[in-house]
Amino acid sequence: MGNPLNYTRSVSLTFEQFRYAFANVVDEDEARQLYETYSVPAPGAPLFQAAIANLNPWTEAQVNTTNPERGPLLIISGEHDTTVPWAIAHASYKQQEKNPGVTEIQEIPDRGHSLTIDHGWQDTGFQGYAPDHVTIIQPKKKPRGGALTLEEKAQNTAISKQRITVEHSIGGVKVFAIVHHVFRNLKPAFDDLVMETACGLHNLRLDFPIMK
Repeated sequence: MGNPLNYTRSVSLTFEQFRYAFANVVDEDEARQLYETYSVPAPGAPLFQAAIANLNPWTEAQVNTTNPERGPLLIISGEHDTTVPWAIAHASYKQQEKNPGVTEIQEIPDRGHSLTIDHGWQDTGFQGYAPDHVTIIQPKKKPRGGALTLEEKAQNTAISKQRITVEHSIGGVKVFAIVHHVFRNLKPAFDDLVMETACGLHNLRLDFPIMK
C-alpha cells in the first residue's frame, strides 16, 4: 500500500512481514516452515480496492449480504490475529447476520491468522460446533511458554488413535462420487439420505471384506 505502483504488481511478503501478519503465535521454526510452504507473490490490486471501497460506489469489494442463496456461514477469528482482528471479523458478522441463512461467529483462543494452516488447523473447524447429543473431544494445546503434562500427552495420544480411525472411515465414505462431488438436488433431506446411504454401504463393506 505504501507504493501506488504495487496496484499493478504482484507483491511478496518478507519473512518478518509474514511472521507479524500470519505466524505471530507459532514458534519461529514453524513460522519459517509456513513461510516457505505458503508464502507466494500476490496481486496488490485487491488491497487497494478494499482500502477505497467506502469511497467507490462501484467497488469490486461489495457483497450482497442479503442473498437468500447464501448457505450457512461461520466466521472465525484468531484471538491474536493482527491481519483480521476481532473488530473487523465482528463487523462482518453484524453485516452478514441480516442474511436469512444461519450466521455464527467464533473467536479461537490463542490463535493467529495462520489458524487454518498451522499445526492446530485440524481442530479449528470444530470450534463452536456443539450439536445435541454429540461430544466434541479436542487435544490439549501446549500453552505459550509452557509444556503439557504427562497425563495431557497421554490423552492427546489416545485422541490421535481415535482420529486415525475416524479419518479412515471418512475416506471410505468419500470413495462414492456423489459424496465428494457437488450435487444440486435441493430436495429436503436429500443430502442426509446420500450420507446415510454412503455410510451404510461403507459399513457393509467393512462387515463383508470380500465385497471390497
